[in-house]
Amino acid sequence: MNPSQNLNSSAVAIVCASVVIEWLEYALYIYLAILFGQAFFSFGVGDSLTFAFLFFALTYWVRPLGAWLYGYYSDTRGRRLPMLVSIVLIGIATLVIALIPEYSSIGFWAPFGLLVARMVQSFSVAGEFTNTAVYLMEHAPEKRRVLAGALVAASSALGMGLGLLLTPFIFSIADEGGYWRWPFLVCGCITLFLCFARHWLLETPMYLSSKQVIEKQVKTKGRNRLFSELWVDYKLSIIKVLALAAFVSVFVYVGNGFFSYYLTQVLIWDLSSVNFGLAVSLFIVSVLAMLWAWLMKPSSVLSFLTFGILLMVIVAPGMFISSASDNIWFFAFYLGYILANSFVTATMFCYMFSLLPTHVRCTGMSVAWNVSVALFGGTALLVAEFLTKNIGYFMPGWYITVIGLMSLCILHGPDLYNKMTNKRI
Repeated sequence: MNPSQNLNSSAVAIVCASVVIEWLEYALYIYLAILFGQAFFSFGVGDSLTFAFLFFALTYWVRPLGAWLYGYYSDTRGRRLPMLVSIVLIGIATLVIALIPEYSSIGFWAPFGLLVARMVQSFSVAGEFTNTAVYLMEHAPEKRRVLAGALVAASSALGMGLGLLLTPFIFSIADEGGYWRWPFLVCGCITLFLCFARHWLLETPMYLSSKQVIEKQVKTKGRNRLFSELWVDYKLSIIKVLALAAFVSVFVYVGNGFFSYYLTQVLIWDLSSVNFGLAVSLFIVSVLAMLWAWLMKPSSVLSFLTFGILLMVIVAPGMFISSASDNIWFFAFYLGYILANSFVTATMFCYMFSLLPTHVRCTGMSVAWNVSVALFGGTALLVAEFLTKNIGYFMPGWYITVIGLMSLCILHGPDLYNKMTNKRI
């Protein structure tokens, strides 16, 4: 790698700020789901909330398409240009959400406009989150590659934390002339400004060094043939990304998102206190993740990732169960959740990065990640709400545990099987 092509601190800040704003807006939709339900649907509070969660799930089904297009162009034309296009569309869609009239004014067109705007957001975020991580990691020296990936994941946690802090204030002014729209308006404007700032970003050295090889392969095999080989040559890697994405999306949306709704709407805890506590925990996760990433070597990433998933599998059910009765045990389980979250946040992108080569890395990561997120992340809020209402308040925690165990089996099962088979031979 040419050191002159390393990103400076300003460029890293621009990239990470974009991730913070994108996740802030996503978090606000989750935490303000009740307000969205009341503003854009004509049902009662309970049904409106369900429809808000349903819209959240529906918009995720366009993410695989966005992942394929952005990943494909990132692998064949460079990482930089797709990052500019995606952030423009995200900014415009966020502004549209801020400006759509309510159901009482335009009827059916209000939820329809919200659905279209959020679909555009999901389509673009599909090419933004993983490709941003790839962009930073391909610029980073090998010994700092874990830290580069952790920066993106920690920025998403920071964005969710900011959303938690803003939510009580937005609820307090919700009835005063639609002032809840202002955060989305501000987020949209900042996103478009960051697009202008991103214009000066450099292409990654790792992509440039393999550009001639990629162009030769495209001419020899054709674009379609080149990427069809992704599913043949790297099938196991794709399956592992699918498994990890399923776990991360479920614990993020259930543990970071639905948990706030659960504490305030089911257990009737104070909204301001809950959101402040959860926000502080996410800030701690961001700091710890950066610390672990700074200290660990790339060769130890899978070990720390495995520890984080195992710990999450253990503490997630206890976090939900103890929240209803015992403050001491709840504090202990939630500390475990913070620790587990920080290890996964620190390692997940570097692990996925190591599974795929440069010429198919963005396509493989983006498509596998977003297919899994569409199936598990988009439906996580609906599943958690259904489990809470129909089976028991503790069930969302067990849902995280089940998905975590499934993920661990897929991440380690094939390798353990190969070792056992080789020993027998």
